[in-house]
Amino acid sequence: MSGTASPHVDEMRHVDWLALFADRDEPRAKISEFMHDLAGTGTRTRPRFPILQFYGVSGQGKTSLFYQTQLEAPHRFPHTRFAALDLADLSAARASEPVEVLWDITHALANAGIMAPLALCLYAHYWRKQNAGQEFRLQDSPLRDYLERCARGCEILSPFAELIHLISDVGQAAFKLVAVIEKCWAAARSRTHELRIKDLRGNEPGEWGPERIEGSFPEFLALDILAHLKAHGDQSLCLMLDTVERLEPESRGDSCERLFQDLCSRLVDPRDESGQRSDELRGRAAILLFGREKLRWQRYDPHGSPDPWGKYIETYEIVGFSKPDAQDFLRKDYAEFWKTRSEEVVPRLLAHEQAILDAADEREGGSTYLPYYLRLAGEMIYEQGDRFVTEMLGRSPDEMQQRFLKYLRERSPDKFRALRTLALARPMVHLARGRHTSSPPMGTPSSARRCQE
Repeated sequence: MSGTASPHVDEMRHVDWLALFADRDEPRAKISEFMHDLAGTGTRTRPRFPILQFYGVSGQGKTSLFYQTQLEAPHRFPHTRFAALDLADLSAARASEPVEVLWDITHALANAGIMAPLALCLYAHYWRKQNAGQEFRLQDSPLRDYLERCARGCEILSPFAELIHLISDVGQAAFKLVAVIEKCWAAARSRTHELRIKDLRGNEPGEWGPERIEGSFPEFLALDILAHLKAHGDQSLCLMLDTVERLEPESRGDSCERLFQDLCSRLVDPRDESGQRSDELRGRAAILLFGREKLRWQRYDPHGSPDPWGKYIETYEIVGFSKPDAQDFLRKDYAEFWKTRSEEVVPRLLAHEQAILDAADEREGGSTYLPYYLRLAGEMIYEQGDRFVTEMLGRSPDEMQQRFLKYLRERSPDKFRALRTLALARPMVHLARGRHTSSPPMGTPSSARRCQE
């Protein structure tokens, strides 16, 4: 046995892996309960905690939960709109700019059928100010797909024939686009005047500075979302984000996380124009998050409350397998996984079980084993075939991952180049497909990023 040379077989094996959760019944049940409550079909008419977060170190299946939920939930809950975004898909530059992060969320909402004309106008003005003197060509911007969706599906924007013409002729000058945006803004403003947006009482967004646009983006995007839910009384929204640790404060400040937190607060605790809670909209929007770190949004509370988010957020830590669970996984679920793909791997898993456990042991406060590294050991056995010896596994999870990529580069250079290309191209593929999600090349973003090094 010398491993596979078929990219299609590899792809299907990785897709099948997403369905293999191995002792992850509890978080799946928690997500199901959360979705039922949001849809009004559970024990409650709305989630007790409208923000549910799963956190823990890499390699435990959080991304698999994220992707599998996207595959399953829309069929089970047809009246819930699911807007999903994996922040690992964003470049480092985009992930550090609050407006770009919120714009990608706006794009995910559009894919879910929720249009955001106010956010659209703000983004267009923001782009112009950040790229002064440049011609705004739609083919160079994610705005093109979004405008096209708006023109076809949003009652606020669809009357403007100029928008259709502009999309069909991408070489139009910037001032023509701006003229259309201004018309869209006027229409959106007239349709939402009952919201009494205080910023609209003064000058227009085209006269605002980038800082003011950035600070207003969560408010306007929330107004768009709540306006949609108000107009579609049978619908609810689940906003799903993976890799939320990319929003954590860094050297450039805390704006990304702070403004995302602002958006979430407006969705889970909606207010009317007088500042009173809206019972009509409360419980209609919920947020499902996956990341490495537990949320610490209390640091943004202006009143210094020790736990201002305690009644909104439920956190669930996903931990590694115990040794009996890891053994059970290798002998049952993972062995069954390989039987129909490459049955020669199964007896080798059993023969080298202790070596696999030794290499995959995190050794942090006692033995704990992460599904990703147990899986990686199986992939190494598969790739190396008859050449495999236990020394190839290394002595730690990090060493195992480094050796897997080293052997893949040496033994299957074509496959390694394909994997590296997929890792680099993944954000562009999602953009080209309107951010339609697909399975990550190796099951976890971290391994894809390692291939880029």
